[in-house]
Amino acid sequence: MKVLFVLIAILGIQKSTIGFSPIRSKESNLDTGSGIINDGNTYTSRIINGQLAVDGQFPYQLFVRSRSSDLLALNIKYLGACGGSIIHTNWALTAAHCIIPPVNSTDVRTYELQAGGISRGQARQTIIVPSRHAFRHSGYDEDTLENDIGLFKVNLALGVGFVFDSPYVAPIVLSSLTEAEFVGKLLEVSGFGTTNNNNYTGPGSNELLYTSLTSISDQECLAAWEQDIPSSVFCAVDKTTTNPAIKSATCFGDSGGPVTYTLENGKKVQVGLVCFGYPICNELPSGYTLISMFLGWIAETQAANPISLLPIIS
Repeated sequence: MKVLFVLIAILGIQKSTIGFSPIRSKESNLDTGSGIINDGNTYTSRIINGQLAVDGQFPYQLFVRSRSSDLLALNIKYLGACGGSIIHTNWALTAAHCIIPPVNSTDVRTYELQAGGISRGQARQTIIVPSRHAFRHSGYDEDTLENDIGLFKVNLALGVGFVFDSPYVAPIVLSSLTEAEFVGKLLEVSGFGTTNNNNYTGPGSNELLYTSLTSISDQECLAAWEQDIPSSVFCAVDKTTTNPAIKSATCFGDSGGPVTYTLENGKKVQVGLVCFGYPICNELPSGYTLISMFLGWIAETQAANPISLLPIIS
């Protein structure tokens, strides 16, 4: 039996950082995988066999870190690393499994959204989002990974969010394309996920990487996995080679990051976000949440949580 492996990189506390990625079996509902990523401040990771991004190539890309602290924010602990995408000045998209609920009333959860950089820690804009502005899909199932999508509301003083005043920070258009409309086509993925395919405890890169994958049919994905996959995802794989030494894939830490498709007119649109993969990341096709299935949920969530134009008082 193969198991779906969510691609969040869970960080530990301070210098003893743990990189933990839950391997979830639909039958057993057990977490069965973990490993060391690196130091809490200097851990590095990337897409397997990806290419280095250039400045401004992915202006919608986010590096997302979840944080926990006490009520006075005196002891901040970094819990997880994910990707995300800017879809509006006040909204960002990620995976539901990247949004980690507080464990009790004194556990203050926030999310650090870094935008506009191709090197980790060198973002042009960094925004802290409180947990009350992080929305998981209500139908998200952490066992099956159905409905693995989430939103961040970015609402600073006077309604200010991401600032689009340069080519380095900009939103991506969400696509209404169905899976059938881009199956067999090349897609582009980007992120800061782990670099070591066979040992995710290994070193990586602080740089944003990207690669191209081919979208495949559900039948092909099912045959590779030999088990059911979530109905809300599509699969993609590197079809340019079978050599694992050079075959590319998304991996740990890429969760929630954007999957894009370039239309015939040259316009790039987001069709998916990184959901799951296999422990040896490029051995099997990876799964990506299909954006077009959730356009209604995104609109409803935005409408139910309007942007405040009042000053933020803390």
